[in-house]
Amino acid sequence: MRELFEAQAEAVDSGDQGRMIEAIGAIRNLPLQLHPQDGDETITPVMIQIRGDKSNFRY
Repeated sequence: MRELFEAQAEAVDSGDQGRMIEAIGAIRNLPLQLHPQDGDETITPVMIQIRGDKSNFRY
């Protein structure tokens, strides 16, 4: 998984639209779900980004 998120970060930093679409799509096509520790809610992210020890997502 790390390689996918590193490739995504590099593609975003490059500004190359084609690379960004491909890298984001590779992660978007994974069956990812987020499960908050303090609730029963399941979040299926539309976009998730991990850079080092920081992460963010949209849903």
